Amino acid sequence: SKDPTRVFEKRKNTRTLLMTGSLWYGPNCDGILWFLENIWPNIKQRNKDAKVIVAGGNPQDKLKKICQQDGVELYENPEEIDPFFERASIYLAPIFSGAGMKVKIAEALMHGMPIVATNHALLGYDYRDVDSIKECNDSQEFEKQIDIILNMNDSDYLNKCKESRRLFEEKYSIESSSKFYKELYDKYIGNEE
Repeated sequence: SKDPTRVFEKRKNTRTLLMTGSLWYGPNCDGILWFLENIWPNIKQRNKDAKVIVAGGNPQDKLKKICQQDGVELYENPEEIDPFFERASIYLAPIFSGAGMKVKIAEALMHGMPIVATNHALLGYDYRDVDSIKECNDSQEFEKQIDIILNMNDSDYLNKCKESRRLFEEKYSIESSSKFYKELYDKYIGNEE
């Protein structure tokens, strides 16, 4: 894959937070509402030029309403989701319930984004010793980690982006899965002639 460094450098200065998902789905909607009610006003006060993008399918009415506040942009049922990942500087996943691994985390890693998320949103991901993923389970931690990332220097930000991308390539890409299954096959089945 081509080196995405240019994309990373371009987007740090957008100072844009991104949340995506099926916006009709309770856990996604509730987490985003929680963030916009409890955390965003404080972040916005300290970071006047920051903004939040919420993008996804069929948002609930209460979400549409709260997205009308300053610095928040709602994109309903976008044709493509990738452009949002490409131009936002931080991915947020404030999710407290629901089942399974969250594909949105893999998407953010694929796009080389620093991630601030609850432990529930990160279920199934191996992010120990990964500095580009910050697990936060209350509003104070979310605020602190977002402020740190928004205000870090370019080279530290670039390193976080590269680390997320590297984690994706090593553990969550099609190539890494294919390699894993080939090794399993060779170990248990391939040698039975």
